[in-house]
Amino acid sequence: MRAIFRTIHGILPVSLFLLALGAAAAADLPYEPDDSKEISAYLVDKTWVEQGPDCEIRVRMITEAERLAFMEKTTGYRIDPYASPPDQEPRFISLLLEIENRSEGQIYFQSQSAWLRAGTQIQNPLGIDGLSSTYAVVEMEMGSAYEAVRPAIMEGSCTIVAGETKRGILIYRKVKGRTKKFYLEMQLTMPTGELMRVTAPYRLIKKSKKDKKDKKK
Repeated sequence: MRAIFRTIHGILPVSLFLLALGAAAAADLPYEPDDSKEISAYLVDKTWVEQGPDCEIRVRMITEAERLAFMEKTTGYRIDPYASPPDQEPRFISLLLEIENRSEGQIYFQSQSAWLRAGTQIQNPLGIDGLSSTYAVVEMEMGSAYEAVRPAIMEGSCTIVAGETKRGILIYRKVKGRTKKFYLEMQLTMPTGELMRVTAPYRLIKKSKKDKKDKKK
């Protein structure tokens, strides 16, 4: 049984912010939502939507250009510490997460409870602190200006109060080149103390023979 598809005219449409990202940019992504899995989430314009009694969770994979645009919109700074060097493929997978609290209580989220699973490989998101540590390993110092984009990154723990919508990017290292499928698995603590689990699967986009020939040219 496949994940259920619903249109923008469904009962609970995805946020206008995510829809405004534009479907054209998705063509630059090597992965797409995998709708072959039997899960409770459904798709709206390439955005996974998980609906609970007290909240709605939305997950969308974004390109480097969209990541930079979100960072600029959120912080006012056009800076992306995760940007790939010129003429190189992206080094990270970026998932824009929205958590909408529709209850009268508080929802708790811990970024370390959002795992990217690809076969036996399990990753936690790489926040600004983790990126800084990566620089330190190669005896380099991360530019202080990069700290300015921290508000755009889902890092550490956060509390989403009643009526609030929290947005941020979960960033993971790129999976191995031949990886065909992976999925995001995360959990949140609801106002009742119960855990809400969310799964968002993705698969490698199959290239046509024409695309393969064009790449060889």
